[in-house]
Amino acid sequence: MPFFCLWIPQFAAFALSQTNQNQTQPALASTPFIVCERECVVAASPLAIQVGVVTDMALGKALSKSPDLLAFARDRNCEALVWAELQRLLYGLTPQIEAVQAGLLFADLDAKAAAPLLGHWAKGDWGVHGGQATDRATAQLAALQSRCGEVCAVPLKRERDFIDLTPLSVLKNAGVHPKSLQRMRWFGWEKVGQLRRLTRRQLEEQLQKPAPQDGLTLYRFAQGPLYPPNRREVPNWQPPEELFATIEFEVAAREPAHWDAAMDELLREVCAGLGTRQAQTLELCAHTPVAPVVARRVFKEPLANPRVMRRVALSALEEALRILHPLPPVVLRLEIRLGGLTNAPVQETLFEDESATNSRRLGSVLRHLQTRVPDRVGHYVSSHSESPFIEERYSWLSALESLQQQSSQQQHNTSKAVAR
Repeated sequence: MPFFCLWIPQFAAFALSQTNQNQTQPALASTPFIVCERECVVAASPLAIQVGVVTDMALGKALSKSPDLLAFARDRNCEALVWAELQRLLYGLTPQIEAVQAGLLFADLDAKAAAPLLGHWAKGDWGVHGGQATDRATAQLAALQSRCGEVCAVPLKRERDFIDLTPLSVLKNAGVHPKSLQRMRWFGWEKVGQLRRLTRRQLEEQLQKPAPQDGLTLYRFAQGPLYPPNRREVPNWQPPEELFATIEFEVAAREPAHWDAAMDELLREVCAGLGTRQAQTLELCAHTPVAPVVARRVFKEPLANPRVMRRVALSALEEALRILHPLPPVVLRLEIRLGGLTNAPVQETLFEDESATNSRRLGSVLRHLQTRVPDRVGHYVSSHSESPFIEERYSWLSALESLQQQSSQQQHNTSKAVAR
């Protein structure tokens, strides 16, 4: 089976560029920007890399590279959503997808089928790389050395030659510590294939410091198809739950006024299925006589209101139809898909505070009534003071029950007095 490897080294910055927030900022496409975490650069845009910014650089040093450089805090939630969207797109080509980490995955996919997607994602010189081989390790090595937006395919039975020609310095992008690579060079090893003569134990003993896991990593890459775990099949990927809504025009829509009302109806229908949940991704597909066109948005915050989504949906539709230019837009059917479904947070603190306040107010009113109204019918008494529900904290005691309790109490007191 062919193993396809997708690698996006600057994924945190790539994910930020895909969100709806930044798609509405034209300046971001022509301005260098970085993504930071704990005063350190974790990802950089292509323009930021051109001015000399690299990952793991201190924030202050990175900002000194260019006065136009923008810095954004890392948003892991946004990264997770965009990563799930990329996997869902690949799911249309193959159900066998295994994500290793954000920006790195394996799939049972042919390079020719994956090439158009990589070319689309690499627009704007984004570093999106692909590799294909008969095992996982060699496919990843091919991705690490492929050109931006292209797939490097290793021919069958040529894996050994490919590994022998791969320099060890490439493995720095695979997470191998630079000191581990430097130690290997001290022994005169410059190519990955030269490590094939070493056992796993030998490599792990040599690389106990600073990164003990580097020994297994180097052994896995050096052995290639000879290491059985590298040939493990890719499992099936389970797509997340999504909500759909579709509307078909009896007469083809040709003007914005024709599909604006349909958009409102679509959003109301799809949002009705959310219930108490919220959505964080929106995909809009417009079917035209030429071909279906698609646009996607990732919301900065989860949404459930169709009126708030309307502006985003119309912007996505405008972007999708722009692909048909110079042909006039002719829409036969509209589809909306909501994803990234999450439950709305429960405000327990607010509930408890409001409940306690209402309980105190109710108790005050009842005590006030008891002082002004004659106790002829009955009155409220405190029963379950610790109950979270106000209606259970007080119960009604009728006048007859009250008299019976008073009579029982008097008899009890008399019996105690006689006993004395």
